[in-house]
Amino acid sequence: MKDIAVANVRNFALMGHTGAGKTVLVDSILFKMGVNDRFGSTADGSSMADWTDEEKDRKITVWAKPFDGIYKATSGQKYDVVMLDTPGYADFYGQVVGASTITDAGLIVIDATGGIQIGTNRAWRRCETLGLPRGIVVTGLDKENADFDASLKAIQALWGARCIPVVIRSKDGKKAVDVLAPAGAPADMADEVELLKNALIESAAESDDKLIEKYLGGEKLSADEIGKGLVQAVANGKIYLRSKKSLFCLGGK
Repeated sequence: MKDIAVANVRNFALMGHTGAGKTVLVDSILFKMGVNDRFGSTADGSSMADWTDEEKDRKITVWAKPFDGIYKATSGQKYDVVMLDTPGYADFYGQVVGASTITDAGLIVIDATGGIQIGTNRAWRRCETLGLPRGIVVTGLDKENADFDASLKAIQALWGARCIPVVIRSKDGKKAVDVLAPAGAPADMADEVELLKNALIESAAESDDKLIEKYLGGEKLSADEIGKGLVQAVANGKIYLRSKKSLFCLGGK
């Protein structure tokens, strides 16, 4: 039994166009959290998520399925993370409708080379209809011709400029830089990181009257205040957070 309070349970549904990498992402997360002792693959039929014979034959997700694992934050707090993998193929959209009805947030998955497609827009509109906070993950950045900046511009053009990176890659693509904790960031990225960090802090402050008063008074917000402010901003739909590694973003209503 997991000794985790209900207040520390987080759940979301992965949604998006078929082939965007939703199931691969689920397999990656399950492996990273130690739920699976190997990295499952849809290509060879070893995916932990697409386990039915029909899905193995088609090599696409047919049924929405829940998975969970324990995530330990840097603070030491443990969370039970529940994720629902959903189909991207239009014929199985009913599964997306069911999954999105019972989840607390949506995670929109976009392939860097495929871009925003019909299924992507359908998933976004579903989240808007339900008023679900949402995130965006851009996958496939290791593919040839994958362009993060182009993906970011396309997303911002369609869904607004409130999309602010929280983790970015170094220019050589070998290192992930946390915008909110940029220790060790390459010198040639200092200005970019500082600009993004200030934007995040401002967004966090705007989520709470006490924080904005403190911020406008010239006082620095603590890491805890920034974190709580960003969570509230995401929940209220005031900000979209994204990272440049596989581009993880949390969005709003």
